[in-house]
Amino acid sequence: MTGQMKENSLSCIGSNGFSGGTLSLPDFRLKQEVLQGWQVEYNIPVLNWGDVDAFVRSPNGNCFTIDTKSHGKTVFFNGTRLMQRYGQRVFSFQNKDLLKAVREQAAEIQKIKGIRYVIPMICFTNAELDIGTVDNLIEGVYVVKHESLIMGL
Repeated sequence: MTGQMKENSLSCIGSNGFSGGTLSLPDFRLKQEVLQGWQVEYNIPVLNWGDVDAFVRSPNGNCFTIDTKSHGKTVFFNGTRLMQRYGQRVFSFQNKDLLKAVREQAAEIQKIKGIRYVIPMICFTNAELDIGTVDNLIEGVYVVKHESLIMGL
């Protein structure tokens, strides 16, 4: 399905939860009525920034890029970047600034598709979030757990 926008394609996703970089929504069958008319496109290549896991357009034209992460540790913001905590140990995301990467992906999708504004999101499927910001908004990127992804859209 790479590069193709599919009407109501979210309804084709199984209810088995998230898997790696693939967007699939747990208990989706309960939310189908909420997502009528939504469009989603998966795995869009973005020059210099890998690929966008999902590009989502709401029926009223709001657009989102969603980067999914399956890390199982606690994720927190240290004032400059997202980090992982496991017990007392702290790890970076492979020395990658996730917030910057997701912002750049959204900006590139905005150019590619000729869209006025794209809202970047990172969705953690297994991690606990310790973000401590209003609406989990950090430097223009929404950082959410999979349980709140649909509400965030």
